[in-house]
Amino acid sequence: TYRSDDVGITGAPSPESGCDLGVETVTILMTNFGANPQSLIPFNYSVNGVPAGVPQPQDGFYTGVIGKDSTTIIEFETPYDFSDPGEYLIEVWTEMNGDEFTANDTFRFRIVNRLETPYEQDFETWSGGWHVDTSASPFSSWELGTPNTPGIPAAASGKNAWVTNLDGPYSPGELSYLASPCFDFSNLANDPVIEFSLIYETETEIEYDGGFLEMSVDDGANWVKVGAIGEGLNWYNFDNVNTDLGLVWSGSSDGWVTARHRLPGAAGKASVRLRFGFGSDPLFHFDGMGVDDIRIFEPVADDLAGLTISTNADGEDCGLVDDEVTFRFINLGAQPQTLISVSYALNGTAPVTENVGPTVVNPDEIFEYTFTTPFNSRDGLFEIKSWTNLAGDGQPANDTATYVLDHLPDPVPVHEDFEAGFPAGWQSNGSVTSGHNNTSQVLALRMNNNNPSFTAELPRVGFVSPGDTFTFDYRIVNFIGTGGVATTLSGGTKFEVLISTDCGDNFQTAYTINAANHTPSVGLQTVAID
Repeated sequence: TYRSDDVGITGAPSPESGCDLGVETVTILMTNFGANPQSLIPFNYSVNGVPAGVPQPQDGFYTGVIGKDSTTIIEFETPYDFSDPGEYLIEVWTEMNGDEFTANDTFRFRIVNRLETPYEQDFETWSGGWHVDTSASPFSSWELGTPNTPGIPAAASGKNAWVTNLDGPYSPGELSYLASPCFDFSNLANDPVIEFSLIYETETEIEYDGGFLEMSVDDGANWVKVGAIGEGLNWYNFDNVNTDLGLVWSGSSDGWVTARHRLPGAAGKASVRLRFGFGSDPLFHFDGMGVDDIRIFEPVADDLAGLTISTNADGEDCGLVDDEVTFRFINLGAQPQTLISVSYALNGTAPVTENVGPTVVNPDEIFEYTFTTPFNSRDGLFEIKSWTNLAGDGQPANDTATYVLDHLPDPVPVHEDFEAGFPAGWQSNGSVTSGHNNTSQVLALRMNNNNPSFTAELPRVGFVSPGDTFTFDYRIVNFIGTGGVATTLSGGTKFEVLISTDCGDNFQTAYTINAANHTPSVGLQTVAID
């Protein structure tokens, strides 16, 4: 059922985002949703909430006739100056007396002109002027919205992000581009830095798919890839030659990470554009790539940031007497740094401070330093903090990295009845079962000529005190008879308990069950070892 009188705004073809907007004309699409033809319709617009000063009825007053279900294109005679860099919210609306449905009267859209630093966009309000370059992306899967796939289950922050398909895999044979609005870096003395949240989940064979970032300093006429493997923070991880993508992010990022790189050669340029590219082969497709929370800014002169901490005993259960701390940090500043002083501290104790020497760490370069002062990491829990000591550091909040190193044994007493299944930390070629006429869950193995040995290794436990005992229940029965026939041991068949007190380097036999002391039984027997 048509309303009789209903007019609204359904679009605004101009102005559009650009690099060199100035005094521009605002064009609108006015639509008649009602049954009656309409004329003498006032209309108006505002920019960033401020009325544009349309002098009605000389302007903003439609004197033609719009028929039922018709749309007409109208230009305001009153232009607006969009030359200042930044983002503009434009609202256009009709003001017809007697309009029966005002919800469609107003149309809102945003444009950007020559964005400057510092720049931030989280895509929660709108696309920010980022868009799919349809001319270069015939099979694009890029979408803006709330992700919902196993590999990309959510945005990095808020609800929205740009991803290759919000709810499924990317397209086969895809080469697509997510393009930025125009940036003006003409007032910058130093190249700006781009920092953003990144996620990628491509096929396991990483040599076929991947994503990358490109930059143009001439308003999109020519493009170059930004960065290389080993530069910046969480930058490319693979050189894709099979599908000619070159340096890419490929494989799995294991969730959202922060990626950062300088935009080389961008300082002093007024018409800079960026674009994220993504390519895939025709066969296997995963959840793809996503970007969120984009920031572009001019780096401070001096800024060293701590990244990660590791030790020589990371793969050791017990730790090492002479363990060493390795500290990775990055130069995020605009100036190279040398003779850098770094420190580490254990559990808040007095720090160890050393100088890395005459090495020059250039902007965006990661440096790894191993302290020469060791520490004893055996049998302990350590919170290790390591940091840079740079005079005049412009971002001291990012100087420190923290790492928790746990070499404590599982505490005594230990009790395991296998009722919850195979226990964490155990290693065995057996499995947990209640079959074969066992009265409860047990750890068991069917042994035969092809499978002649059973092993079970417990996690490290401690600390063991005088008077402590190791107690276990066991039974050995024949497979034939479904556990109802006891096994008589003979020959060299034996069941041994071995104990190591040096973190598994050496084991001593603490107890042996063999033909001499085994009593055949279909029931569990208890052994206690001092």
